[in-house]
Formats: sequence, structure tokens, C-alpha cells
Amino acid sequence: MRKKRLFIPNLPQLIKVQSHNDILIFNEIDNRIEFCKLMSELIEKYNVSIYGFSFSDSECYFILYSEDLESSSRYIQLLLKSYTLFFNKKYKRTGTLWSGRYHNMPFELNTYLLIVLAYIEKKVSHDETYRSSYLYHIDKDINPLICSILNKNFTKKRLDEKKHILLNYNLVLQINHSHFFREKIEPYINQNCLLSTIKNLKIHEDNEKKKLKFHPVGRPKNHIFKFNEKENILNFERECGVFFNNYGYKKLNLQFFNNQGELSKDGTSSIISSAKNLFIDNEYYFKGWYQYEFFSNESNILEEHYECGSEIIGKSSIADEVEQIALYWKILSKFGISSYVHLHINNIGDSKTLPCYREALRQYFLPYKLLLNDNELKILELTPEILLLKHSSTLFDVVKLAPRILKFISNESYAKFEKFQFLLNKFNIPFIFDKNLKSTKHQKNINYNNNVFCFYSGDDILCCGGNYSINNINAFGGSLKTEKILSLSNAVSINKDPLSITVVSFSHNHYKSIELCTELRKRYNTLIVKHHPVKKRKKTESFLREIKDRFIWFIDEKEDKYFLYDSEKKEYFDKDIYLYISQQISC
Repeated sequence: MRKKRLFIPNLPQLIKVQSHNDILIFNEIDNRIEFCKLMSELIEKYNVSIYGFSFSDSECYFILYSEDLESSSRYIQLLLKSYTLFFNKKYKRTGTLWSGRYHNMPFELNTYLLIVLAYIEKKVSHDETYRSSYLYHIDKDINPLICSILNKNFTKKRLDEKKHILLNYNLVLQINHSHFFREKIEPYINQNCLLSTIKNLKIHEDNEKKKLKFHPVGRPKNHIFKFNEKENILNFERECGVFFNNYGYKKLNLQFFNNQGELSKDGTSSIISSAKNLFIDNEYYFKGWYQYEFFSNESNILEEHYECGSEIIGKSSIADEVEQIALYWKILSKFGISSYVHLHINNIGDSKTLPCYREALRQYFLPYKLLLNDNELKILELTPEILLLKHSSTLFDVVKLAPRILKFISNESYAKFEKFQFLLNKFNIPFIFDKNLKSTKHQKNINYNNNVFCFYSGDDILCCGGNYSINNINAFGGSLKTEKILSLSNAVSINKDPLSITVVSFSHNHYKSIELCTELRKRYNTLIVKHHPVKKRKKTESFLREIKDRFIWFIDEKEDKYFLYDSEKKEYFDKDIYLYISQQISC
């Protein structure tokens, strides 16, 4: 019995047809023209739309949209049958021309149209006539026959009306998608499953009442821990939703494309756009949260990533801001990684501070412009503070003497920061004051100010944010890096040997050591804390031989002395002990 073909209403399909035994059926231009004519003639009859196409010598790909499965199936069947009659008559042959059934893959239009178009049009040469719809999509060739095929093209209509989706198609074509094609499109079309974002996949599966996601086939490899990323991301969104909803945050749905038609790389602008209709002026108070899928093309590979975050838009209080950080802390604790994370905070001044500081940096770097490359000159113009963190070696000595933002911060901003720290202590959230911490948005209209924060695990950023303003609207928010958090949570869950510490106290009362043990248990949920009170003093080396734990914290309450010993590294530490333990736990 044939497997039922997958068809999702209101979604386009990528269609793949292949010749039997790789017969060269599209190597001649006349053959490609005939196939195009047939595509055009049958469009009106079955009321379908073609978004794009391409021909290799033995394969044809095209993107088809139809209101129902019957229309699309009949269109493809008659198209292939008609072309078979033409080809057999021309070359005086008989028999089938196609290799089995055609393959199809439904996909989300707004999210994956550019990528699927790039996939089919990059498979063939752009120099040969009638090889693909590439020249039509970049407005370089208005061929009447190709126009008749794509005249109902929804993407072209949207381009004419809103200049939205195809505006940056040239940029998308330049990206090296090979990794994405191998991991997503090629396996998906062969397995006849849905190419969708994780969030919408769940909606489609509920509507169709069956599994639509891709699943690997064949014998699983040995000694590989299977981490079901998709299920964990959905679970992460559900857990975050419970926390945020309990604290009065409203769910926001964000767009995949920004106003310039580019794939979004940041959710902040989308959040403001989603919430701007909900308030009249800056006095309005709004709390929202989101699960956000965005795309990055770092290293010329298009990758889909996930973030979950929250924003307080309008005038927020310091208590609101600390409450939001406490929510992030609870979420990290829920996934068992709070002990592997350390929170850094800093004050970068109010909204007036940053423009003054940037102008001071521009004036400072003015005599050194000849040392700056083109990229550094652009940074100097927009966000000169980034030069202090990312600069060429020739600027090393110049950056050392550059003005610092601390000289520009107002007393009012300092007072807010003091209250910020006080409330973090009230919430029992351990933190580190990091004067080097800076948060900068690359968009021209978004600037961080006042209090900023970042949750680190080693060198990885798991969550970051702070106060910012956009289009004269004040806000406070942050985002959780979903994949990094789940990866760390997965690693922690299969960790066999949790770290342990013994607090050795030389005293009669041991008050300080008991308080220290309580503090360690609060800060590090996965750290095993043992208390070892001592009445009779012995040499330190004796304790090192007796105690087998990773850390030994020695406290002398009488003389108010303390130090930490790391048995693995065989080193002593008497400064920034909490920071050192956090770093070792997060490794």
C-alpha cells in the first residue's frame, strides 16, 4: 500500500522529479522550453501557482502552491505525462521516463521561501537559458514564457506591494548554505516531511494529528548520547512560559523578517513592533515574553537559533528589573545549571552618559584615524566603545589610555546601581561586579544604559540584557540562549561525579563556618558541602591527606584568616574564592 503523500493546507511544496536511470531529458534547450510551456498551460486549468524552478540535465525542481492536494497531484501527473509523450515522440522511444513517484516537501512560506529558492536555483548554472527562474527573481530578465509561469507568483506580488521577502534575495544567494542544505532540505524532501520552525511544527502536528518532523533512519551509531533537541526546545519554552505567565508577562509573537525584508538576527526591534500598539506614550507599562527563532549566517553558513526572553516596556522600577533577573535565575535552577553559572553586573550610565562618552571616544581616537582599518572606522562612527574590546594589535597602547565611562556616570545612575545590588542580595542571587561588562546593540536606534547584566558559564554567555532605549521608549529585558542552556543542562545531567567541598573550621563556636556552608549551598545547588569542625589544630598537610574532596576551605575564626585549596590543581587561593569556585563548576 502506498504511503499517503504529505500535504499541508496553505503551505507551498518543493517538488522534485527525476528521470529513470538518469536519462538526460533536460540537457537541450528545446526540451526545457517545452517543459516550461507545459507548466504554463496547465497552471490555469488546475489553479496552482509556481514560485520558482530549476532544471539539471536529469532532474527538475519547482516550488508549487495549491489550495488542495487533488489539484496539485493532477497538475504534476498531467505535466509529467505530457512531457513523456513529447520526449518519446521526439526521440522515438517508448516506456517510462520518470524514476518512481515525485518527491514533495511542504515548508513554511515566510521562514524558508528564500532558502528553498536558493537551494533549487544554486543547483544549476545561471548562464544557460531556461535553466532556472533566477534572472526573473533578481529582475534582470523578463522572459515572456517564464513570466507566464510565475505570473501568479505570490512572492512577486508581495515584492511589488510591500518590498518584503525577495528584497534581499541576492544576499541570501551569496551565503554558503551547503551545511543547511545537507542537514535540512535534502533529507527532508527524500523523507516527505515538513520543513518548519520548531514552534510551528507542533501546531501543524496537532492539526494533522501525526508526526511531521524529520527522523533519522538506519542503525543508530554506538556510544553516542542521543539528545532530542527539538523536544527539549519545546519543553524549554513551556517551562519558561509557566514562570513568565505566573509573574504577569504576556506572550509575544515575533516576525522572522524585519522591515527591510532581512532575516531577523535580533528580537528587540520585533518586540517593540509587537507591543507598540498596546501603549500610547512612554508612561505605559507592559511586560511581555517570547520564544524567538532567528537566523545567522556566521562563517557563511545559515543556521537557525533559538532564544527565550522577556521585556518590560515603559517605565520599570528597580524591583521589576531584579525580579526579572530572579526569573532567569529560577529558570536556570529549574534546568539544574545555576551552580555552573555566575552573574556579572555593571553600570554604564544613564541615557545621557553614553552619547557623551561616545563623543569623547571619537575625539580621543581622532588623531589615530590613520591606524584604523575600514571596519574600525565604521565602529568608531557608530559604537566607538566596541573598539575598546575589539581592536587590532596596532591600537593596543592607544586603547590602554582611552577615557573610561566611569568618569561620565551621574550620581543618580550610581544610586540606582547601589539599589540594584542591594535588591539582588535580598533575592539571594550571587553576583560579581564586572566593570568591563558592556552590552551594545548594533542597531543605530537601540542603546543600553544604566544597569546591564550577563550570566556566564565559563566563556559562554547563557543570558544577557539590561536597560535600553529604542525610539525614545525605555525598556528593560534580556534573553536566554536556549541551545546553550539545554546543552549545558544535558551535560550536567550525565555528569557522574559532582564536585564537593569541605569547610575546615579552627574554633570553639564555628559560627562563621556554619554561615559559610549555608551560603555555599545557596549559591551552588550541585556542590556537595561538608562541615568539618576542628578543636585540636594540626598541620594543613595532615588535612590534605585525610580529606578527599575537590575543594578544602580553611577558616580560622580566632585570627579571621581563610584560604581555599584545590586538590586537583594543587593550588591555594585566598582572593575571589566564590568566583574561582563558580568558574571551576562551570568548566
